Amino acid sequence: MDKAEIARLANAIQSILPENVALAVDSVVNGLEEEVFKEEAAQMVRAVPKRRLEFFAGRAAAHRAMVALGISPVPVLMGKDRAPVWPVGLIGSISHCSEICVALVATTENYQSLAVDIEPDTDLPMEVTDLILSPTEESRLARLPKKDRGWLARLIFSAKETVFKLQYPITKKMLEFNDVEIVFDVGARFFEARFAQLEGFSFSNQALVGRFGHIEGRVFCIMFLR
Repeated sequence: MDKAEIARLANAIQSILPENVALAVDSVVNGLEEEVFKEEAAQMVRAVPKRRLEFFAGRAAAHRAMVALGISPVPVLMGKDRAPVWPVGLIGSISHCSEICVALVATTENYQSLAVDIEPDTDLPMEVTDLILSPTEESRLARLPKKDRGWLARLIFSAKETVFKLQYPITKKMLEFNDVEIVFDVGARFFEARFAQLEGFSFSNQALVGRFGHIEGRVFCIMFLR
């Protein structure tokens, strides 16, 4: 993507963000290792080149989002569970899609959790839909025109990835795809995530709302908890 395409994507994501959330969008390119802290780079010494590029781009984007928030950049290390460990007082989310990286950052004074996911704006492959969609979700899609089903299946996948990211810093629980059901209002660009009844899970039987958009060959979802 060129700079104009990246700017349009950033503007589209920014348009659905709540207040006091900083955004950074950039290409996954060589050379970003110079923009990360030595502690961050040390965690990628044994990683394959693709993983290194994505990691460095994600951390560089997170640092830029901190600057946009008026905060001096600090390291965002990777925990044993591979999730970002945000510095005290900050919360954020990072997502990659081929050559694009997105980062959100906010203070814990304003938000309990943030989540973003970005995916290619293409139909979800039919061979994986049974793994992603619940029977209820499949039934809803079956009532739609066939040309729309693959795209909406992709959107459901992205929404579930966003839900997983949102709840994990709070619950530390790895959810399965069938633990969450997604209902969309495509016209309003909203979705609702409904959780199954899970033992000891603080979000059981709750519904959380997220937003989505699509532009420049990408679909993206965001969620936040104040």
